[in-house]
Parts: sequence; C-alpha cells; structure tokens
Amino acid sequence: MDETTDKKIPFISIIMPVYNVEKYLVRSLDSIFNQVFKGAFEVIAVDDCSTDNSLKVLKSYREKERRLIIIEHAENMKVSIARSSGMNAAIGDYIMHVDPDDWMAPGALECLQQKIKQTSADVIVFNYIRENTEGKRGFVKKIKKEKISINKTRLQVHFYGAPWNKIVKRSIIKGMIFGQKGINNGDDLLYATEILIRVQKIKLIREFLYVYFLNTSSLTQTATNEDTLKTLANVTHEFSNLLNNYKETEIAQNLYKLRLQYSIDFISKNMFNIKREKYDLIPLITELKLFPNSEKTKINLMDLSNSPFYFLLQIGLGRIRLKNIYHFLRSLYLTKKQILTIHPLMSNDKNQLSN
Repeated sequence: MDETTDKKIPFISIIMPVYNVEKYLVRSLDSIFNQVFKGAFEVIAVDDCSTDNSLKVLKSYREKERRLIIIEHAENMKVSIARSSGMNAAIGDYIMHVDPDDWMAPGALECLQQKIKQTSADVIVFNYIRENTEGKRGFVKKIKKEKISINKTRLQVHFYGAPWNKIVKRSIIKGMIFGQKGINNGDDLLYATEILIRVQKIKLIREFLYVYFLNTSSLTQTATNEDTLKTLANVTHEFSNLLNNYKETEIAQNLYKLRLQYSIDFISKNMFNIKREKYDLIPLITELKLFPNSEKTKINLMDLSNSPFYFLLQIGLGRIRLKNIYHFLRSLYLTKKQILTIHPLMSNDKNQLSN
C-alpha cells in the first residue's frame, strides 16, 4: 500500500455499526475498499459487543487494510450509540453511514466527491437499490430530478429514515442530540430528522449509490408486534424531545402525521388476522398527545383497534389513506386463505366462512 496515500487526511469518513453480522461483513467492507477513488477515506467500524465472530473478522480485515479503524464497545449500547461513537472519532470532511449487511455500489465515492465539488450543499441525498436474499433487485427511485434546495418542508420526505443514502458535512453533526440514548429500532428516523433540522442547503441526486439488503435476520425484520408497538411509542417520545429542543414546528406537523400513519398501519395489519391480539395502546396514545404539534387527529386509535366498523367508518370519511385500505383487504384475504388451509373441510361451507 502507498504510505503517502494512507496518511492523507480523509475526505470521507464512513461509519459502520457492527453487531453479529460476521456472515456479511467482508462483502460490505470489500464494496468500500474496492472503490476506484482518487481521494482519501477512512472506515470506522464500531463493534457493539458482538457475540459472534464479527470482531474477529474486523481484526483480520484490518491486517490488510489500514484505513479500517476499529472501535470496541465493552458492552452492547445499541446502534444509535454505535453510530455516534463512530461519528465522534471521524476526522473526514464528510460523514457517511454503511450498515454491515449492505454494500456500496461501484463508483459511489467518486460520484459523491464530484457532486460535492460542484456544490456547497450541507447534505447530499441519493437513490438506492433493494436486494433480497434471493438476489432479486428493485431500484428505489425516490429522486427523479437532480436539484438543490433550502426548502426543508418540501424535501422532508427524503429524511424519514435511512442514514445510509446521505453524505453530510462533518461540521453539521457536531453537538447532535442523536446518539445520547441507546436505540435500535427507529434510530435512522431520528438521525435523518435531526440532520434535516440542522442543515441549510440540500442536494438531491439521481444516482443509485447504495444497495440495501433485506436481511431477514436483522433487528427490524425479526421484531415482534409487541416490539413494534413499543418502538412506535419510544420513537414518538424521542421525536418529541428532539423537536422541543430545536423548537421545530414546520417539520413537526408532517412528522406527527407520519407517526400517526405508522400507528394506523400497525392496527390495520393486526385487525383482521386470525390471531388478532389485544395491545396496550395507552403509552402510544399518550406520546402522540404530547407530540409538539398543533394539528391533532380526529381518529381514535383505541376505537380503531377495537372496532372493524369504526375502521370502515374512517375509510368512508376519508381519514385513512389508501395504504391502510390495502392492509385491510390484504389481511382479510390472507385470513380467509389461512382458514381454508387450516380447515380444508370448511371450504364448501360458506356460512362458516362468513361467521
């Protein structure tokens, strides 16, 4: 390796929170270090007290790649603090995040450096690719036209999550609230929202620079319904703290609607399942009432959870979006399909199916 290149101050610092991902680590690291890139960069991998061989894989990789920096947590502190540990150690002009089960598209770093030189934007947001375990891909083209803007409200839709499809000036992340509390689920939403609040100029580009892997064993994919409900309440609470700290009202309006829709989606998915479960919605409802937003909903989540007729009434009144109607119809269809699968003798008994 070229010693002079290795000692350059990095232009980009790439943060990678690591926890029990030994199966995917090398693929992710290779996608970064195999980039054709004339500039200097560093990768800061934060091992959050993995119980598998992730740390061993990192140390082995470090033997051949000195641009890899390893931070070891003595105890599991959750992904938000792992990201924060990496950002605090970074010295690059710009910060990126790469999750260890995902990977960078070829040419990503070179493309981003060129875009940065063309503009003085505080953050650049780009498109990405989804890939599942079978290798099937979908191109997530949320950005259809390259633009630069200071209109945060209009561009807020691009900051509802995903720290990994953004590159941010390191000066922006100094003193962030994010990372002061350990959070696994929802940390990406909190990070992206605080970035949106702190930046002034936003650049959107159309290139697909990242591959998001739909890992069926990830924390998000393996969360139970009870976990999801707790996450909704916890993240809503953290958003309230964040928005109250910055006194951000315009962003709060749209964010409240999003929190509410997540809650409605959860209830809709559960309503018509065969094993319909009862949940304690009071903590979530309490947090929504405390949310720093002047526009409160007319939908009663408790009634929505307990009554299919109330659900249908809200559809009729136009208070529930089409996505929720889809969940309603899909859940109803899957419920009947499950009944026919479990009790094949019922397939000819229309009366029993209607009961």
